[in-house]
Amino acid sequence: MFSLLIDLVKNVVDIAQKTKTINIQYKEKISKILIEISDVLTDTAIKLRNNEYPHMNCAILERLSSNLQFYASDIILLDDANILRTALLEASQIEKLFAIRNEKDTIPGIEKAAGEFRAMAILVNM
Repeated sequence: MFSLLIDLVKNVVDIAQKTKTINIQYKEKISKILIEISDVLTDTAIKLRNNEYPHMNCAILERLSSNLQFYASDIILLDDANILRTALLEASQIEKLFAIRNEKDTIPGIEKAAGEFRAMAILVNM
């Protein structure tokens, strides 16, 4: 579930790193959004591990997804921005994650995605 999303965001980060004309404020906004997504995913993994439903995380991820798409839309093509938004919204479906929380790859997958988002947040400003 998260591999497509990570690949799409890596594309955004790569373009942001290589494009010198991108407003520094946009890069900072993208970085902050990626850190927030990482934090929400980490919180989700912790709660799922404790068999606790991660209330509010779905709404938070949906809003962050919209903001990331907005800032990324100046960097990537419209089609790619729409794919990114769809992937982000799919990943924000906490109900699905809660239902499959006991599958062996669910929580490690969320934790890996959280780490990837945090790393990309750092890289976008380099």
